[in-house]
Order: sequence, then structure tokens, then C-alpha cells
Amino acid sequence: MPVSSSDIKLYKSANVPTDDVSIVGGAVSATQITAATVGEVFRTITANPAGSSSQIRYQKVFVQNNNATSALNNAVLYLGNGLADTPGIGNFTIVSSNSADGSGLQAQVIGIDNTGSANSETITLNGTTAVTGAINWSQVWKVIIVAAGTTTPTATAGTLTISVGGASLGIIPAGFYSATAEIKIGLASTLNDSASSANDLTSPAGISFTKPNSANAGLTMANGGSLTALSAQGMWMQQTIPAGLATSSDIQIVRGYSGTS
Repeated sequence: MPVSSSDIKLYKSANVPTDDVSIVGGAVSATQITAATVGEVFRTITANPAGSSSQIRYQKVFVQNNNATSALNNAVLYLGNGLADTPGIGNFTIVSSNSADGSGLQAQVIGIDNTGSANSETITLNGTTAVTGAINWSQVWKVIIVAAGTTTPTATAGTLTISVGGASLGIIPAGFYSATAEIKIGLASTLNDSASSANDLTSPAGISFTKPNSANAGLTMANGGSLTALSAQGMWMQQTIPAGLATSSDIQIVRGYSGTS
């Protein structure tokens, strides 16, 4: 049987510590990641005070092909809701592909403004009509869609396109509620690897981290891009929490992938 979307699952690695001293990573575990929120992968940490250094942590997950017979070929991985670095100072703009994403939803925008200070603003959506905020941003770190007048994360009906100063940063895919610039990813060079790192403060050896947020920019999986039946691709994640910005365990990590079967 060809590989279907239901065959591709996300799993934790064997070692997911709750401290800064224990080993991270290892082989794939049997624990599936279902909600794909930051809190399922990273433990909650407190940002350093404004004006100091960012907090950086590392964790490892696996993307597994549970199809018993077929490979996913030409396979790439990317962050479906990853936000690119803001290319310059500008105002935040958001627009949906679906008119149902109207005034009942608001975008909470969190990042660093043009003065270098942590800041936030709330913008009411207007469906397929673009809406623009008032703050000049130097870096948008995360966007959370909530029910208007609340802090309750709420999934969208359509795909939300996010830009700053006219430059596209990424999307919130339909059916999700957040986008983030906090996460970078890097792939293990072989399938079913068991590499680990000394602790969640130590970058894993041989891994380069980037923020691909489309299939065209996706990272090619090991084995020449062939995720064979019942095999798993190790994916390391780097989380950066800038100084002065509140953390949220509810931010989603939307695993994007593409391939042929």
C-alpha cells in the first residue's frame, strides 16, 4: 500500500530530561507526540531578564513511517508554521484565505519592536481582508490566534498569511492556531540513529539548524530522501527564547513534510 498521511507519525526520543544535566536524544521511543505543541517536546523555562542573553535548548524527536511495506521517497521535512527572520523594520499584517476567520478571532503578536524592546499587540482578524497593526517590529517571534477578548487559543478555518513590512514571514496553516520563530531544525544523517547530546544546553554534534517553512525549502531526509517502511528520521530541534519574552508551552510545532510513494 502507498504511504498515506496517517502513516507518518511523530515520536519522542528515548531521553527527554526535565533538567539541564541529563542526556538528551538517543533512539526513537514508543511515545507518540500527538498535539505537537512546544510543551510536548521542551520543558517550560523562564526567559532571562530583558537586556540579557537568550535561552537556547535542544531536543530530539523522530518522524516515523509506519507503513509496513512502502517507502516515502523524495522526502523532505520543514516547519509548517515556522516564521522566517523579519528582514527589516515594519508593521505586522495578517490575512486569511477564509472569510470565516473574522472579528471573532484575534492575533496576539509577540516579539521585539524597533526600539529593541519586548512588546506585543492584539489585532482583530477580518477574514480575507488584510489587517495591519500599529507597532514597528524588528522581529516577530510568535503569533497566537485566540477567541476575541480571551486568551484561549483557537484554530483557524483558513490559512493565515503573516508578513512584516510587506515581506512574507510564513503562515498559520488551516486548522492550527499559532506560528513561531523560536524553533529551528536539523536532521540526523542516517535513519534510525541513536545519537545523543550531553544535555539540553549542548548543541548535538554534526547538526546544522535552519528554519525551512515550505516544502521547496525543506530538508531532505537521510537515505537519499527515502524514508523506508517502519523507519524513523531523527530531527533535532533548537528552541530560542529571547530575553524578556514570556514563554508558552501551547505554541504549536507543525511538522511539515512532502514526498512520493
